Amino acid sequence: MRSCSDCTTYYEDTHSFRSTIIFVHNTHSDYTYNLKLNSIAKYPADPRGSSRLLRVDEKGTVSHFANFSDSFQSLVQDAHIIFNESRVANARLSVVGGPGSNGKSIEMMVLDLGSVISGRCNGTKLNVMLRSEKVKVDEVYKDNKNGRFQFKVVKIVGPWIEDDHSNGMGTECIVECIGDDDASLANLFESVGEVPIPPYLNRDAEAADEESYNNVYAGAESSGSVAAPTAGLHFTDDVLAQIGSENISYLTLHVGAGTFKPVSAEDARDHSMHSECFAVQVGELQRIIQSLESGKRMVVVGTTSSRTLESLFWCGVKHILSSTGHHISSETDLMTLGQHEWIELDKFSDNISPIDSLNALIKDKKASDVITGDTSLMIVPGRYDFKVVNELVTNFHAPDSTLMLLVSAFLGSGEKVREVYEDAQNLGYRFLSYGDVCLFSRSKK
Repeated sequence: MRSCSDCTTYYEDTHSFRSTIIFVHNTHSDYTYNLKLNSIAKYPADPRGSSRLLRVDEKGTVSHFANFSDSFQSLVQDAHIIFNESRVANARLSVVGGPGSNGKSIEMMVLDLGSVISGRCNGTKLNVMLRSEKVKVDEVYKDNKNGRFQFKVVKIVGPWIEDDHSNGMGTECIVECIGDDDASLANLFESVGEVPIPPYLNRDAEAADEESYNNVYAGAESSGSVAAPTAGLHFTDDVLAQIGSENISYLTLHVGAGTFKPVSAEDARDHSMHSECFAVQVGELQRIIQSLESGKRMVVVGTTSSRTLESLFWCGVKHILSSTGHHISSETDLMTLGQHEWIELDKFSDNISPIDSLNALIKDKKASDVITGDTSLMIVPGRYDFKVVNELVTNFHAPDSTLMLLVSAFLGSGEKVREVYEDAQNLGYRFLSYGDVCLFSRSKK
């Protein structure tokens, strides 16, 4: 094992020579493709679970299944399935205000809720996008339904840029909520918000979206996402029953709107990855550890579940290193993972198994205890080696996105993903949040 000084030197060296030491140069063309407008699913498959399934096995062989519900269980025999149970809050509001508005309403989208949704509305500061490029500090907006809630702009963060298929740009800013002393943020969203379907759908949310854009296993107590963990939208109660509760674990990562921000930098390493908070009950981790010990495959539903599980591994590594006297130079909080922090930790993880790492997180804790943290983990192709995830259930993602980078890393290259995606479009698969689904296996080395 390297010394502490070796670790610091390595970390500094990787920042100086990152093109050759950290991972290969990820240029824009490596993780983009031509997404046809008619490939974007405007509405979900009806009934739920009737979407098509594309399978890429560990040998890279592609196969197709006409109905997810009819085929999934047969493909994941003797596996443990991990879900993100976060529920989507009604985090899109119609507001009025600002100079020259003349009573015209604009969209206000909450970009990240984290754990604040359980708090009081009055005085809480929210990171939001206002669908206007002329927002100024000290402007006050009010909700367009009953005027009960107001929002004062206290800081301008900068322009908010979305993908080419979205309905215009806006301004990212911090607003302070002004409302009834007794009102909670949950009250705010329930009374004046609407379900934040993705902007690239270019349509208003409908009553059915509140159910369609949430997973059947996502309870109200897990509310906190502003975008759905969409890989789970294909699962029905019947499919979950077929899998069996003993073969399932749940964790929570509250998805932020940063998931819709394109990677605009020519080199993906220069993209600033958004941070998201996660939580998992110790009992759920115990089931995952038991499944690992018995040799079960880890089938992870969604990129958010994957980032959480991989982040938990690295946080466990930090706990082990900290307990043995190693200095962690990049992050002082053992349950906060930086965007590229795994690079430093990777040099010390050769002899740390996923079982060891996860056990370090739950040491001396009760099954009912909850472990929480924050992650900015950015997974890119070229060097990242998945530590826990064996198979990934995921939708077809937008070009130029961090999700494309993660899937490219999982399948080994952006070229493989582009090939699969382009063939899928030619076969009529439906893409993005309400689209069809993939089951990917990591290639055997």
